[in-house]
Amino acid sequence: MSFSGRLVRTALYAGAGAAAAYFFDPERGRGRRIEARDQASARLRRAEQGAETRLRYAEGKAEGARRRPARAAG
Repeated sequence: MSFSGRLVRTALYAGAGAAAAYFFDPERGRGRRIEARDQASARLRRAEQGAETRLRYAEGKAEGARRRPARAAG
């Protein structure tokens, strides 16, 4: 493996070790894990809401396009 590959792998291992130490800290780790879980679920919830909003918008545009020729002919 090249030097840059080893450097990247070492940096990834160091980052994973730091994250493990951060989240499994005996004093504050439990709160950090709960906060991370809450933030992840909020991010997922906002993404779902955004997708639903975009879907409703696209449905409205499609409905308008479907009705437009009927309105022009009538």
